[in-house]
Amino acid sequence: MVDRRLDDPRLTRAPDAVELDRFQVNLDNTAACPISGWCAYCGESGDLDVGTTRTPIGLICVTACERCTWNSHQRPPLSLGTVETATRVGEHCQHLGINLATMASQLDRENGS
Repeated sequence: MVDRRLDDPRLTRAPDAVELDRFQVNLDNTAACPISGWCAYCGESGDLDVGTTRTPIGLICVTACERCTWNSHQRPPLSLGTVETATRVGEHCQHLGINLATMASQLDRENGS
């Protein structure tokens, strides 16, 4: 029996390493990221927007109030454990429509690695 799944035009193959190197996505894009009901930094519930922040293991989307967005040097730090951070990095990848390997590859390129 011949396997015709690979000939199906509705299916696409996974990109190889060279294609991943050329693939670029705006990791700061928050168009598909949800806005929570409170600021992740101070707990305020008004004038909220979503943005991104870098963590040691990748980018996450974060809801912040206007005050914390514009006064980043005065806002309290995010207090996230490793598991929560990893979960949120994965969620942001889903919002962007990419996988963790793509985010890691792009972050390496941006950091000159």
